[in-house]
This record gives sequence, structure tokens and C-alpha cells, in this order.
Amino acid sequence: MSRLLRGEVLTGSQAADSRLQTPDGRDLSFSMTGRPLHDGTGAISGAVAIVRDETERRRLEREVAEHAAQLEAIFESIADGVLVTDRQGRVLHMNQAGRTSLGLELDPRGWTLPQLDGLAGFAGYTATGQHLTEGEDPIPRVLQGEVLTNEQSVDFILRTRAGRETRINTTGAPIRDVAGQLLGGVFV
Repeated sequence: MSRLLRGEVLTGSQAADSRLQTPDGRDLSFSMTGRPLHDGTGAISGAVAIVRDETERRRLEREVAEHAAQLEAIFESIADGVLVTDRQGRVLHMNQAGRTSLGLELDPRGWTLPQLDGLAGFAGYTATGQHLTEGEDPIPRVLQGEVLTNEQSVDFILRTRAGRETRINTTGAPIRDVAGQLLGGVFV
């Protein structure tokens, strides 16, 4: 309130964020917006303020941040390569095992695998040495709604620019929102 009475206007990004402890020991978080009131001569005669209890929202933000950190640690510790794409096939997340298997040193986020193939020089081949066709490539299949598990998994050979070949078995599934709309895919 003293800031308002000094003439400050608190809106949007200037809102005052504060914490206080109640007599019963609870910590409360709140934000305040407001503006000074002026009399007929333009002098500050008071202030109007709106105080919003932000306690629950901030608790949820902390919980979400902790959950995200846990998921990131799990994701990065998986020994198999894991790739998450959006519906256009652009990389959203790839763990270290995935980056290593593809020979990637750069951050692959935002790139499609064909674009990364051009930059990093890796490619997928069938057991007979032919490039994977769209019908064999697991990414387009999953992004068209197919689930690739067990018998539907895709076996191929990954060849890096350095000539290293790795036999890969890929499973995958579409990621959908609560309404069933395709958001992307996850591949292991």
C-alpha cells in the first residue's frame, strides 16, 4: 500500500508479490495490483488495491516444476534412446542415449529426423541395405496413428557418417490430447 500511496501504479508485471505467515503458521502468497486515488487538485488522497490469494497457484507451480524435474531425470537416465516429436515430426525431446546412437552433438529440438540426417549424416537402412521407405519408417507410421509394439516394431540398421552401424529395434505410439487429437509421437 505504501508504494501506491507514493504514486506507483501496480498492474500486470509490476504487481507486488508477497508472502506472509498467519498466526496459525500457514504460509500465504498473494499478489496486489492497484493505483493511487487523486483528489481534485491531483494530490494523492488514497489508493485502491486488489489482493489475490496466490497460495494454491504457487503450490501447484512448485509441484509441476518438481514433477517436470523428476520426469527429466527419468527421461535422461533411460539406457534406450527415447524420442518425442510433435505431429509434424519435429523433435521435442531426445534423451542422451538417443543423441549418442544418432551421433548427434547438437541439440536436436525443433528439427525433423530427415533434417538432422542431413546435418549429422545418419540414415536408416533395411537389412538388405535399402533406405527405409515411408511405409517402413516408424515416425510417419506413428504420426498417422499406428502403434508399434512387439510384432509391429521396426527393425533397421542405422548408419552414421563415421560409418558406425547399429541394429535398431524401434517401438512407438502416438501422443494424443484428452480429446483424442494427435499431438505427436514417442519412440524407443
